[in-house]
Amino acid sequence: PKFPSDGLIVSLAAAVPTVVMEEALARPLPLLRMIPNTPSLIGQGMNPYCLGKYVRDEHVPFIEGLLATFGETLRVDESLMEVATAVTAVGPTYVFPIIKAMADTAARLGLPDEQARFAAARTVAGAAELVAATGKDPDFLKMMISTRTLDEAGAQALFSAAVESAYQKVSSAQKKLAASG
Repeated sequence: PKFPSDGLIVSLAAAVPTVVMEEALARPLPLLRMIPNTPSLIGQGMNPYCLGKYVRDEHVPFIEGLLATFGETLRVDESLMEVATAVTAVGPTYVFPIIKAMADTAARLGLPDEQARFAAARTVAGAAELVAATGKDPDFLKMMISTRTLDEAGAQALFSAAVESAYQKVSSAQKKLAASG
């Protein structure tokens, strides 16, 4: 679909709300605020976005088509962009060490490095896809596997604290921006 000739402003600024950008533009231009994550580099991202007040219904198909090139999208109310950013933009930093630990250990136990990395990455991707495709709670899905070797409560507490910390940092940046403006 073709976008109307008035153009589209795309912002990747994590801490800058659309209202601030719209005021700075001083023109009624449609504005898309999105926060891509690193898997977007290969079209496998999970990218939250929100729309400014000048975006019209006829703009949405173009915007959704544009964002689809980066992977999956999640349209959220702007008030939820910080929490969405904490999960999606910072989230890969929680998963990469898991993949590395699984792969490094498998390699140390004898699986060739390349195979170990591939197996670990695909296992994590497959588990994530199972949650997404079935819509089932991960607590239900883990019951399909009988062996337990992880302190699950400790892992959940660790990752919950990490997301909370990321949320606080993103929110703090927006508050600092608002105070200075």
